[in-house]
Amino acid sequence: MQYKNGFKTDHAIVLLNIESPAVPRGPGFFKINISILIDNDYQTKIKQTISNTVNENKECNPNTLWEVIQGNI
Repeated sequence: MQYKNGFKTDHAIVLLNIESPAVPRGPGFFKINISILIDNDYQTKIKQTISNTVNENKECNPNTLWEVIQGNI
């Protein structure tokens, strides 16, 4: 930390340098196996889950409803 005198003032300027350590990144974004989307049973279960969630949360904000749907799936 450094202190410097300000121009025509009784205040001091404070300079602060922050260095953060390099954090290793993870493997990346989640990738779904799209072959499960072809399965008719899976499609039926997903559609039923979405329908049930919407029916249970009719008065919900659309953004919140979307988060709830994702959580239930």
